[in-house]
Amino acid sequence: MYANPSACAQQQRRIRNHARNSDAYAFFNLLTGPELFDQVER
Repeated sequence: MYANPSACAQQQRRIRNHARNSDAYAFFNLLTGPELFDQVER
């Protein structure tokens, strides 16, 4: 639990912003690329 509600709200805003600005296709391509594919499949 956070010491104060302001810190919690600030972290939630940061997470929302990251989620809005993320590129799901780029992330998928990274996970299925030759460098990570075998590890992801395991």
